[in-house]
Parts: sequence; C-alpha cells; structure tokens
Amino acid sequence: MQVNNLFKQDERITFENYLNKMGIDNVYKYLKPPTAVLDSCYIYDNIQECVNTIKYHILNNNRIAIIEDADTDGICCSYMMYEDLKLHKVSKVKVFIQDGKERGIESKNIRKQILEWKPDLLIIPDAGTNSAEWEDEIIDNGIDICVIDHHNPSEKKVCKRAIIVNNTMNHLECNDKLSGTGVTFKVLQALDYSMNTKYSNKFIDLVGLSIISDSMDVRTYENRWFLKYLLDDKENVNNPFLYELFDIFFNPLGDIYTQRDISFKIVPLFNSVIRCGTLEDKQKLFMAFCGKNIESTIEMCQKYHEEQAKKVENFVNHHKEDIEIQSDSNITIIDAQDSIKAFNGLCAGRISGMTNKPCIVGKRIGNELCGSFRGYIDVNVMNKLPHVTMAQGHDTGAYGIKIDIGDSDTSKSQNLADFRAEIDKMDISTIPTVITSYSANKLQMGIFDEFVGNDDLWGKELDKPTFYIYNIKVDNKNLTLMGKKNDTLKIPLNDKCEVMFFKLSEEKRNLFGFYKKKNEDGEIEYKIKPKTININIIATLGVNNWRGRKTNQLLVEDFEVKEITNDFEDLM
Repeated sequence: MQVNNLFKQDERITFENYLNKMGIDNVYKYLKPPTAVLDSCYIYDNIQECVNTIKYHILNNNRIAIIEDADTDGICCSYMMYEDLKLHKVSKVKVFIQDGKERGIESKNIRKQILEWKPDLLIIPDAGTNSAEWEDEIIDNGIDICVIDHHNPSEKKVCKRAIIVNNTMNHLECNDKLSGTGVTFKVLQALDYSMNTKYSNKFIDLVGLSIISDSMDVRTYENRWFLKYLLDDKENVNNPFLYELFDIFFNPLGDIYTQRDISFKIVPLFNSVIRCGTLEDKQKLFMAFCGKNIESTIEMCQKYHEEQAKKVENFVNHHKEDIEIQSDSNITIIDAQDSIKAFNGLCAGRISGMTNKPCIVGKRIGNELCGSFRGYIDVNVMNKLPHVTMAQGHDTGAYGIKIDIGDSDTSKSQNLADFRAEIDKMDISTIPTVITSYSANKLQMGIFDEFVGNDDLWGKELDKPTFYIYNIKVDNKNLTLMGKKNDTLKIPLNDKCEVMFFKLSEEKRNLFGFYKKKNEDGEIEYKIKPKTININIIATLGVNNWRGRKTNQLLVEDFEVKEITNDFEDLM
C-alpha cells in the first residue's frame, strides 16, 4: 500500500502543525473564531443596488417572485428570502419550485410560470450567474432581476442587465468559499441595516447547514464561524423543522453531532425528496422549513430516502456487466436509457467508489451523451478533452458533463473511444496522504492524546487526520466477526490499542480467512480457515471508554491483507 506522508521524519507531529499544513495559519483563531472574522456585507459588489431594489419593491408592496434551486442550499436560501419578505409584510410573494433538478431559470416551465404570474421583481438565489439569455428575456418583459449566487461565472453567459451579487465575482477580497445561503444571508443583513430591522440573525443556523450540504471549503475563518455556531449547541438551531430533525437523530447521542453526522443523516433526507418526490412533495418540504406539517414531512423524507437507496442499488446491479467490461479502462462510462437525470450523480458516485476510478452515468439526448461525472479529474481538464461540449459544476469531483457522440452508432463508438483514449493516457491513481507511517510495534500512544477530539472540525478540504500502520501480524484463529450483519472485526494491537474494521464486504471477510458454512440446524454461520496474516491499514484515531476502561482505537478506512507463508515474509 503506497502512501504519502504529510510530515517529514524530522518534523514535529502535532495537531497545531497539522492545521498549519492544511492552510490554517492561526489555529486559536480558527478553533474559537471571533465575530470579527465575518465579512461586512457591504464589501460585496452590487449589494447596495440589490438591497435598494428589493426595498423599493417591499415599500411599494409589489409582486416578488423567488426561484428555489434544486438542492439543500437552494431550499435554505429561497426559504430565507421568502420568510424575510413575509416579516417585512410583503403580501404578494411567490416561490417557484423546480419540478426537476434544473438550476435557476434554465427550466422552460419555470420561465413560463414567471411570465404568466408577472412579478415586478424576480429574485434568483443560489443560481442565475450564467443565465444571460433567459434573464434578458425576463427583463425585456419589464421584470427586475436580482441574482444572489456563489457559482463561478462564465464571462459570455453573465447577464449585464441583472443585478448580480456573487462572492466569486467580487472586486474586494471576501470569503469566496461561502455558500449561496451565506451570500443570501449577507443580502438580508444589508436589508436589515437599510430597513432598521433585525430579521437576518434567525437564519444563521441555515448558513452552517448549507456550507455542509454544498461541500464548501471549511478552512476559511468565516465558514468556521458559521459551522461552530451550528455545531456548538442544538439550541442555536432556530428553524423548527431542522431542530426537530436534530432532536430525532442526535438526541440519543447526547446532542453531540459533527459535520459528517449532518452530511450523512440530515442532508440526504432533503435531497431524496428533490430527486424522488412530486412537485407537491417539494412544496411540502419547503413549507416544513416554514414550520408547517413537520412530523408528516419527516416521515415523507425518510420514505423517499429509502426509495432513493433502492433505486441506486437496482441501477448499479442492472449495469454490473457494463462496469466489469470496462475494468481495464481508467474510466467507467454508462450510457443507459434507464438512467434518471436526478440520480445520475448518485449512481456515478456509487460506481466510482466501487471501482476506485472516475465514472460517467448518463444517456443520449439528441447527439450528446448527457450525464454526471464523479471522480478526480478537474473540470477544466475535462473541458479540453475530445468531443466534450460541456463540463460544468464543482472544480473537481462532481459535475455535469455533455459529450458529442454524433448521430450514428459508428460516430458514437468512435467519439467515446477518442474520449476514453485520452483519459486512459492519464495517471488517475490517487495516493492517499497520511500524517505519518508507523510500524505496528512502534506506534506511539501519544498521538491519540494529540489528535483525538475536535471532530466538529473535519469537513471539505480539512480531512480528519489518518495514519498508516503497517506490519500488523495476526494469527487469525481467535478472530470473531461482530455486529448484527457480521461485518465488524476487532483485532487487539496491544494492551492499550485495538484495530476496528467496519462494514466488511463478503470479499473482504474472505481476506481474513472467514467463510460461510451451514450448521446442524441449517443456519449460515462464519467459520475461519487458520492462517497467519500481515495487515497494513490507513486509519483515523479514536478512543473507546467502556466501564471506566479507556482503549485507543485505530478506525480503519482502507487496508490490505497478505498471508504469511514462510519465515522470510515473517521478517518483512
């Protein structure tokens, strides 16, 4: 197993030095950020013009429309804008909710509805920066437009006639890693100052939620402030719908929760409704943020989350042969007529995780293969590859893609072959970076005291520290699988530390010598084939406190197992 060590042999390995290496120069300020780290709303370009426009329409009780973008960040900022306008006594405000996963006003149906309703002002939060063609059409119909966004601009697509507040387009230095909800919060702050109100502070919890849901870089001091506010105390959660969800999922844990907990337990509930639900379901989800029908909405979210998992599993199983055929290529491309746009990213992510290489899932629309990419090829690199007509989204890891495949089976085969050939030339191997490496018999217990804790810190671009521990020699005869699914394994390393493996697949259980066998009652149980093995692991650090006894734990994220068959290997 190949790894890169973040620390050199002569460097002092400390928690503070790790944060320094990750780009955080003032650790104390990061751990306990003062309110001074918050950017003034007035440093944002066009924010005063935006506020003046919104204020004008509020004071004249004009018709105001809001477009909800189709993700958790979009829900949060459209709800905030809607609720804020209601607090300002605006009676004619309407939220237009996407029926699919379109962005901003790219949906023809949304544009039609807006023109039919004839608002005086259209507010587009979390989208709209690159929608000049459609925004010009709206403006030509006498409607003012305020775009409040955080996505990178494409120069030819930016509308010159709309008022755009976007942290990635700012002339003055600001937090360009803030979410769409965060930028909306800045606009509402400025509106408060202009209207002599104090409504924006009730939405701080949603800014923290959106930073997590939209996978924003958590290393900026301002993002850390919003996250700490959300994570420090459940009583800081002001939104009643979010509070109820936190109470359900985190109360049994003593109301202790992390960014990872929210990312895995809360955010997928919202996204599953966006992917699986009807328009009425999405409207119900929006109204739950407004405090309506919270209990039944939570039940709906849980139902759709289960349905979403089944759909992804079924898709992957249906295309197993396609995946296996491409095992020798650097990329898996699934051109499937049964693909569903809202699920392409999830399916591509699952396949990428299974195969440890990039994946595209999509289907032919006209002369293009349209879908989602998941993997580690930068979006700017992808845009330069043969026949790629569009790659747009996050810089790395996850974005939408279109590939020109022509109008015949011959051209499709050739174009995809050209595209694949360029990716097959790339070195797509990713070598994990760890803090440092230790031989199993030289692992220092002091690193647990140094690094365990601070679990609220770890998020996008600030990974939980991992370590490489090698040459763990084990006689497998005494190993026993644990848990309801027999997928957990605990191996004592010494009297102070144990190694924990979780969610072991059947294939990985076999590496340790486990195999299935029916007992006398016809029940399946696990037996073990005796052998001596050598294990190398990449693991995070934890501590288990049980009945007054403290045990350090290596929580395995990746591993390799090799059987020891002779004395020479025993010494390696």
